[in-house]
Amino acid sequence: MKEYLNLVEVCMNFAYELMDLCRGTQEVEAVLGEENTGNREPLARLRLAIHYNEKKFVAHPNCQQHLTNIWYGKEMSSLQSMSTWKKSGLLLLFIPALPLVTLIYVINSNTRESAFNEGSSKSSRSNIERAILET
Repeated sequence: MKEYLNLVEVCMNFAYELMDLCRGTQEVEAVLGEENTGNREPLARLRLAIHYNEKKFVAHPNCQQHLTNIWYGKEMSSLQSMSTWKKSGLLLLFIPALPLVTLIYVINSNTRESAFNEGSSKSSRSNIERAILET
């Protein structure tokens, strides 16, 4: 039994060290994914690691970075690489723009779209009325 537990520990360390050796996104995807009869399961091994409570493997920085890229998309990786000053500058630019965007939305919603919605609801009402009168 003790040999089995030692073997489990060796396998856990091997998987963690394998993640250490990954040099790019494609290699991390190859370690985390699995291909079964042509169907690519992108996070199969990660799901197994979570199922078997392999916290060290799941908490590896490469694994976490890959999950972050999946969750937020590739666009957010450029935001993550920015300095704190650049992020603060972007925030200061976008906060004053929010009321303006809201105002544009309110004005725009009262024009063309609302007229379109009223017209479609009137036509659907008239179709219902016709169907009732025909019966």
